[in-house]
Amino acid sequence: MKTALLLLATSVLLVLTLQAADPVALKVKPGLWETTVTTDLSGIIGPSAEALAKLPPEQRARAEEVLKNARGPRTVTAQSCLTESSLKDAFREATAANRSCKNTIITSTSTLQEMKLECSNQGTAATGTLRIQAIDAENVKGSLQFDTAANGRGAGANTTFTSRWLGASCEGLSGKKAQ
Repeated sequence: MKTALLLLATSVLLVLTLQAADPVALKVKPGLWETTVTTDLSGIIGPSAEALAKLPPEQRARAEEVLKNARGPRTVTAQSCLTESSLKDAFREATAANRSCKNTIITSTSTLQEMKLECSNQGTAATGTLRIQAIDAENVKGSLQFDTAANGRGAGANTTFTSRWLGASCEGLSGKKAQ
């Protein structure tokens, strides 16, 4: 769960410059950024009741505990380095990495990016909206609302984040994540 949230934090930063047909990048500085992400999950999609019933009692108890603990808000903070190149190519790389998603730009200005996301993969469908606002060149905030369905069951995620620029140099960041 913590790893997933860290990946989300990094992904959020990587899509700071969504590319539309006439791309307008957010006016943010390259360099070291710190992002705090809070995600509240609801209706976690896990094993079906039938699948849980087939597990040995010990495994079933562990699986049920994991599902129970996955609900509710979780906050994680991470640092990442954004270069001119990563800002320029972020959306193209994110789209290429997940070909099962269709991304539709709703708004693309130097201070606001909004995108509708539609994903489908192996019987799971998901839709969501990502909103990123550059308050100024050193501060960004945003949200991601996502709903997904698989095997007749649904789940959702409501994510908010704030990002702040820490400086132009990313020296010493390698492998370092703020907790």
